[in-house]
Amino acid sequence: MKLLIMGAQGSGKGTQCEELTKIYNIPAISTGDLFRGIIATGSELGKKVKTIIDAGALVPDETTVEVLKDRLSKSDCQNGFILDGFPRTMEQAKLLEGITQIDKVIYLNIETKTAIERIGGRRTCPNCSHIHNINYPGDPEYCSVCGTKYVVRDDDTEESILKRLQTFKEKTLPIVDYYRSKGLVIEINANINKEYALNQITEGLNNYLKGLGEY
Repeated sequence: MKLLIMGAQGSGKGTQCEELTKIYNIPAISTGDLFRGIIATGSELGKKVKTIIDAGALVPDETTVEVLKDRLSKSDCQNGFILDGFPRTMEQAKLLEGITQIDKVIYLNIETKTAIERIGGRRTCPNCSHIHNINYPGDPEYCSVCGTKYVVRDDDTEESILKRLQTFKEKTLPIVDYYRSKGLVIEINANINKEYALNQITEGLNNYLKGLGEY
């Protein structure tokens, strides 16, 4: 299966990707990880991406697609993949169509209030980078791993969260509607908990596979 997973910050994309890679034995691919990986290879393309990032600029869509196309050609993508974080704009969605088809789009729909509670509750250890959410059991002040006092990252403040959610609504949500018009979207209620969301996702994907006679 060739999948996209989409959702606003706090919807749990990363968590669900980890579980889905185990269940369906397909890799989860994010552009951030791709850029870091290709830079590490020292290839010409890697040097090109490094120059752009070191200059503080955004990697152009065409270069991102070039990197993504290279990644999708690897043997571990033969049976499918999960794209996380791309596309973020309609322009990117159109470019993606030029290099691969998408079978299903998992949309993790989360309410703004829930997203703020989840992200706003995050605390990060400045020493070991361990992350804890004060809405869950555990010491809300000191890291359970190394004992260092937690801090709130600048991008986890309510003002920053609201800006990111607004950007998602303006730039990325129209892509969900675009894929919905093609009948590709499996919409998930991401407001309850990760277990509930995962059950919804697997039910939707398994029904899709059954329809193809593959499950």
